[in-house]
Order: sequence, then C-alpha cells, then structure tokens
Amino acid sequence: MRVVRPASRIQMQKMPWLVLLRYALVALSSLRHFKVAWEGVLHLIHRELKILEESPTFMGSERERQEFKKRRKQIATVVLETSTGAAQTWVVQGNFTLAVAGALYAARTAEMLFGTDSLEVVHPQLLLAQIYLGLNQLHSAEELLNMVYCAACEFGPTSFRMVPAFFSMAEVFRKCGHPDSHTACKAMYTKVCDIIIRWFEQNADMTPNAEGTASPKSTASGENCKEGFAKSRLEMQEATETVRQIIEHSKSSPTESSELQSMALCAMGLIHAQTDDLELAKTYIQQAKQLCNAETGRNCRLYKKCEMFENVISSMQMKALKDDNQKSE
Repeated sequence: MRVVRPASRIQMQKMPWLVLLRYALVALSSLRHFKVAWEGVLHLIHRELKILEESPTFMGSERERQEFKKRRKQIATVVLETSTGAAQTWVVQGNFTLAVAGALYAARTAEMLFGTDSLEVVHPQLLLAQIYLGLNQLHSAEELLNMVYCAACEFGPTSFRMVPAFFSMAEVFRKCGHPDSHTACKAMYTKVCDIIIRWFEQNADMTPNAEGTASPKSTASGENCKEGFAKSRLEMQEATETVRQIIEHSKSSPTESSELQSMALCAMGLIHAQTDDLELAKTYIQQAKQLCNAETGRNCRLYKKCEMFENVISSMQMKALKDDNQKSE
C-alpha cells in the first residue's frame, strides 16, 4: 500500500489552506491505513510481495523462464495461504478492521493465480464479505448472496466449509430487522446447525459395538474416514464461535422456539467431541436432550439423535481411558 510522502516546506507555503488541509488528511489517512494493513498481514508477506512486484531484467532460456514462473507461483501461493490464514484469525478474534488487508491480498492473489472467474476466488471473496458484515458495511455484504451460490456449487450445500457462509447470510437477514428477514435468519441458523450435525453423523458409526454403545467411524474404519472427520484448529474455532453466537441469539430472543437452541446445543457438543473435550461435549448434548424432552417429548427426532450422539461420546471416552491406561502401563 503506497504511503503519501510529506510535502516540502516550499510546496506547503504555495498551497491554499483548503488544499493543504486535504493533503494532510490524505497523508494521515494513508499512514493509518498502512499501519492497519501492516499489523493485519503485511508484516508477514512484505518480502514475498516485493519479489512478486519485481520483474526480471532479462529472460534467458525456456527452462529459466519456466523456473521463474514456477517460483513466482510458489511465492504467490504462500501469499494467498498466509493472507487467508491471517484474515481468518482476525475474524475469529472479532477484529474485522485488521482482517480487511489479509482478505484483500488473498482475493487479489487468488485472481492472479487462477483468474477472476475461477471458483478458487470464491473463498477469499466470501471471507471479505463476512468482514464487511462485521464492519456493518451492509451494502458491500450484499454481494455475499451471489458468492454463497458460487461456493455452494464448489463445495456442496451441505459441506462443513459452508458454515461461515450460511452464518454470514443469517447475520445479513438479522440486521435487516424485517419480519420476513427474521424467518430467513432462523432458517440460515438452522442450516448451520444441520450441517454440523450431518457432518458428525456421516463420520460416526451409529451401530452398537461389543460394549453396546456406538463408536466413532474414524476409530473403526481406518484413516479414510478420519480424514473426512478431522478439521483444522482454525475451522473448529470458527465453528465454535459461530454456534456460540447462535446459542446466545436463541436464548436472548423471546420469540424464538427452543428447537433452534436445542439444535445449536447439540451442534456445539459435537464440535467439542471433535476437539476431544468429551466431558463438555456430553454436557451440551444432555442440555439439548433436556430441551427436546421439555418441548416435544422423547419421540422427537432430535432427542433420538442426541441419545445416539451421547453413546458415541461415551464410547470415545471409554477408548480414551483405555488408551491412557495402556500408556501408563
């Protein structure tokens, strides 16, 4: 990001006061933007950006040109991954101002690597729209609707990676304040919880084992299932924060039924089960069961699912205890 250089004393004496004031404001604004961008991501990628901006003074053989292109692509990939990771980290922490620069550099680098119409550009653009939403720039966040459609085409509407997208859409509807928007917001919140619950169901074996309880498919069916079950630490942090906000919304809204809160509590329990916080996971699942029982009774579909999830978590606890005993021996 270019910083406006201070004017000399002679130049300042020749400027009208209004132009001088405007110049000072632009310089101050540019300096502030640079400081924010530096803290947000530039301190991590400034060396790589300098290399990408450089052009070779001469071109040698075809092999040298190919090596040069390959090296630039590798550096650009590093910039893309670092910028995306930095922006996601700031979003998780709720600091959207510092997240802007990382998302912008990620979007620009993705366009440079894959082209403006490629699906690889969807994720950084979606991240940028989420940041605009956090900054209450709703006019920019409106583009999220089109980007979510593209993301759904790429990942599938039930993919775990769609959780931030549907949550961002829910926030757009929530801030509109209209009755129809409230219904759409609830539908998006429900979709987020449903994705997490389906993700756990697809990667856990719900059939009883020798002890009479269900067991995680990742421990019974090899590494292929574990790869689908495992998520990165940042993905789990983002999902945890997302569901936490849904739980708070469902508790604070007097018009909200307990159905959404039950789903959110269940989803939170499954997230903690993935992060090996099994005791807390079981607590959330039991809270979801109690709400379901009080609202619709034990014949509720979600209540039965919570029973199965509780069995899965119990099996995970038994296996963890068994592994600890073997290590101590």
